[in-house]
Amino acid sequence: MLSKILNLLASLKLALVLLLVIITAAAVGTILESGFNADVAKNYIYGHWWFDLWLAMLCINLIAVAIDRYPWKSYQSGFVLTHFGIVILLIGGLIDRQYGVEGFMRLYRGRPGNDILELRDDDLFVRSPDGAEARTQVNPKAMLTPSSFRIPVASPDPSLRVEILDKFPPAAEIAFSTKRAGSQSYWLMLGDGFELGAVTVRLLPGLPPQPKAETPAGTEAGAAMLPRRERTFIFAKPELEAITRPQVGEATGVKAELRLPAPQNQPMLSFTLNEKFFSFPVTENVGKTLPLEGLKDWQLKIMGYYPHFRMDGAPTTVDDKPENPAAIFELIGPLVPADDAAEAADDPHGGHKSSGGNALTLYAGSDGKLRYFLKTRSKKERAGELDVGKPVEGWEKDSQFMVEQFVPSGLTERLRSQPDEMNGFPVKQLEERAAGLLCKLTSGNESRTVWLQEAEALRFLPESVSVGGKEYEVALPHRHIVLPFKVALEKFSAPHQEGRESAMDFMAFESTLSFQDKAAPGALQPPKQIDTVWLKPDSSALKQMDLTSKDGQPVAVEGAVTAWDESTITFDCPDRPPFLIPRGDIAGLQKQTQKISMNHPTSYPRTWYGPWVGNNYKFSQSGHDPNNPDYSGVQVLTDPGWLPKWLGSLMICAGIFVMYYLKPYMKGREKISKQEAGRRRQEQGGPDKVRVA
Repeated sequence: MLSKILNLLASLKLALVLLLVIITAAAVGTILESGFNADVAKNYIYGHWWFDLWLAMLCINLIAVAIDRYPWKSYQSGFVLTHFGIVILLIGGLIDRQYGVEGFMRLYRGRPGNDILELRDDDLFVRSPDGAEARTQVNPKAMLTPSSFRIPVASPDPSLRVEILDKFPPAAEIAFSTKRAGSQSYWLMLGDGFELGAVTVRLLPGLPPQPKAETPAGTEAGAAMLPRRERTFIFAKPELEAITRPQVGEATGVKAELRLPAPQNQPMLSFTLNEKFFSFPVTENVGKTLPLEGLKDWQLKIMGYYPHFRMDGAPTTVDDKPENPAAIFELIGPLVPADDAAEAADDPHGGHKSSGGNALTLYAGSDGKLRYFLKTRSKKERAGELDVGKPVEGWEKDSQFMVEQFVPSGLTERLRSQPDEMNGFPVKQLEERAAGLLCKLTSGNESRTVWLQEAEALRFLPESVSVGGKEYEVALPHRHIVLPFKVALEKFSAPHQEGRESAMDFMAFESTLSFQDKAAPGALQPPKQIDTVWLKPDSSALKQMDLTSKDGQPVAVEGAVTAWDESTITFDCPDRPPFLIPRGDIAGLQKQTQKISMNHPTSYPRTWYGPWVGNNYKFSQSGHDPNNPDYSGVQVLTDPGWLPKWLGSLMICAGIFVMYYLKPYMKGREKISKQEAGRRRQEQGGPDKVRVA
């Protein structure tokens, strides 16, 4: 029975079927990756359960073939090496798939080290008013067809149902015409807006508000009023910028700072508003509303403080240690008209007003219809449905607008059927937009759609959605892990191609990184691993840096060596411009920073066994912002399957060498030995039963 099973597993027919399916799958995966991206290929081919099963069956087939020919002859050594090399190579790949990590880091020169590694997947989470939350792991980049959107989304409320409608936001092509400017057409994506002369145009999800009846002259005083309100999310770490969002009214332009003065480390919130400075202790005022002296009708409300901040669906703190302090506060001001309230997610015009006073907001409803809300400078308001190809009177007598095309959903299908251009819309421009999801929240008979854009792991504010009489918060942040060390950017360089500066054509991207291990509990913080150069006391470089030597000893300067040649080094100090130091001026040099560039990665921790066991992190240059020379995007990955992959590759090469170059020699030697054994038997008078192969 066992021999039959072994013969079946080792059969050539099974091997051909397995190889044919794997080759076909690899070809399809290559087409998907070149046409879309690696995430799509992984989602539909390489990351699917059946692909793992097929690879496992191939391993079993290769092992069975080798076992079936046991005991092995010397000339079969190449065959055995090749088969087991393929098996070990596949095992290494499987280890990488299961335990490897691939992520992305945002590094800024001049800021403290970063230890947050953002992963490729996102968290779609929903938080209910009572604080309960649910999250679903998603990857918008991997979604390609409507079936990939129909995944179960966890909900914290049994009465709330959350669905993913599409990968891209709705889009509309709008034509505007006036007597003076003629006719112009523009594509508008959900959440986008722009100013066109005297009118501001936006495209938002949901339904438009009910237009107000015209207000007779002299009755403005009776209009509804709301207190002006602005919410700010602020961090103590200088590398994390504050997030400010007007809730009602326009932005205040407040400049705030969260500090922990030594030695008590009690958090203090300081800010400047309307040219007046204020400072308040945070912990003792959480939840309180405090007046701002000298500013009539202005108040401060500190909503929360988080000593060791982490965003876990909602702002929270890991413990009471001030490792990453953050706070949320609101500024509450004088009353403003309710029609000027700037509800960030819902108000059609707040915070996006035109200098001309006219505002046109288009609404993409969950029913697939497009509606509009028009507010003119004379305070007149109109709303209604929009039909494709039917013009509507605009903000002036001689102006009108018309929807030429509207894509409410299913945009992904249109991209597949028209890969180069969707009726005039530049698809490549759409692919370059930040990934996100169009979601639908349903409670009872009420539904709301919301466009969620990918956000940084620790710097985001959820979108508020009111449905079914409750206010829910939803967001799409990157999943992340915390590294056991910190990484800082000491220098970023992107030299242009000569003569092509205006075309933003770069020769290379290079980042100089420094590392800092984290302190064990109760231990001192390890020093940052930067470069140190000792300059001779009588050197020209010492005078250039405006430094002097004490007692004729070399002077130590800390920074980063960013370039070098046979005669000089370029030394970048954090508090002064880079210096060109002649090598003759250097008494000593300790280099600890590491440079990465395209196709030249580095790894950390730097140990001799790290690459063999795959427990270190590999850093590669992957991103750059042409408008920010102090930013570098770095790809980080671990490769725990490195050793079996390389060992398997070497075994395959050795096996092929043995089969093609040594097998004839081995087989010939075995044939001679068999012939000699037969002659000896004949000389001894025994029968020769040896068959020469």
